[in-house]
Amino acid sequence: MKIFQKKERKIHSDLSVVDQNLCPISESFFEYALLEKYPIHKHSYFLENNVTGGVMLVNSALKKYIFRNKKFLAENLDKIPMHDHFFALIANYFGSVFFVDEKLEYYRQHSNNVVGAKNVKSFKNYIHKFFHIDDDWLKKSCKLTSFFLDYYSDLIPEKEKNVLCHFLRINQMSRFNAINFIVKNDFLKENKKRQISQIFSILLRRR
Repeated sequence: MKIFQKKERKIHSDLSVVDQNLCPISESFFEYALLEKYPIHKHSYFLENNVTGGVMLVNSALKKYIFRNKKFLAENLDKIPMHDHFFALIANYFGSVFFVDEKLEYYRQHSNNVVGAKNVKSFKNYIHKFFHIDDDWLKKSCKLTSFFLDYYSDLIPEKEKNVLCHFLRINQMSRFNAINFIVKNDFLKENKKRQISQIFSILLRRR
């Protein structure tokens, strides 16, 4: 079976970030959250997501890939960070993701947001990042990668399986080897500032 047929498609767009009274916070969700509109790193969707569910559209081919085994999917939902992230990963890996560079939705921020948009450029955020090195992204990425390997084992080429399996052992590598591995195999976040934070979290990671 050919797996890179570019038929499994997903479309998404930018959003305008507003407060609970619909007053503007940021013209662009992508600029506000330091997310790239057009990811270029092969494995970046294993690490982070730039797709928001409210402005997401998927075709029937992608839907079949996502729900290929509903029982297995239901039993492993705890390994999927967010549905929009999972959909984006599958579309990018087996097909394509199209970005519409327009703000097609107001992304309303209020005190009860489950996730919400974080202003990662704020001074407060930089201070927090400096004193609280976050390696949770790595744990979540490994959990998602493990699920991906199990769910699509029959569709992943052996060479790629080996790469993903090595990524799952990243915490067993020395810090230097871990950084060398993610750079060499394109497990990099898209934005440069996010990449720096990613590298520092590996250098100062908790065991």
